[in-house]
Amino acid sequence: MPLDPRQVEELARIGCTEADMAAVLGVSVDTIQRRKRASCEFCGVIEKGQASLRNSVRRLQVKKALEGNVTMLIWLGKQLLGQSDRHEMSTSGEQRVRIVEVEGPDLTNDGAAPASAALPSSADAAAPGLPSR
Repeated sequence: MPLDPRQVEELARIGCTEADMAAVLGVSVDTIQRRKRASCEFCGVIEKGQASLRNSVRRLQVKKALEGNVTMLIWLGKQLLGQSDRHEMSTSGEQRVRIVEVEGPDLTNDGAAPASAALPSSADAAAPGLPSR
């Protein structure tokens, strides 16, 4: 049974699994797997769709980061730039200090303060944006 490459690519583009593709195309999962083994072109169609999905997600993540979504900025810095956090906790009395150190280049180039910050919080109340203990 011929499978429409455009339909297969579109299914891969929206993140369908082999089982999902098989159900939509009206074939068995074994048929999808056999076609992948038998045809580099069929594999390429699926790879192209999956790459398109990854690129779309990446594009939206970068857009959110550039709009100022701090969580996304931090996550992308870790994923794409190899940046990392270093957490140190000091417990002198009721005071705790969280030190976040971001390693790697500053991509903002807007003269902002360095990416390291110390955030004090008490044992009873969490720092802004952090869950209560």
